[in-house]
Amino acid sequence: MREAFEGLPVGSVLTVAQIVAARTSQYGAGEISAGAVTARLNSDNVPGIRAVLNSSPLTARKIT
Repeated sequence: MREAFEGLPVGSVLTVAQIVAARTSQYGAGEISAGAVTARLNSDNVPGIRAVLNSSPLTARKIT
């Protein structure tokens, strides 16, 4: 997930769909499920990334 935000400034937000569409070192674009991304965001254990509360669609913000 952090790779999806790579190169973006602190405060940037991405939707779950945008994160899913990002190509990373572990997944090709679209290979990870939206459910997996959502679950990870909701677990609140992604360093530097936080879910934006009450966002619809669910979004994540880069905090560091």
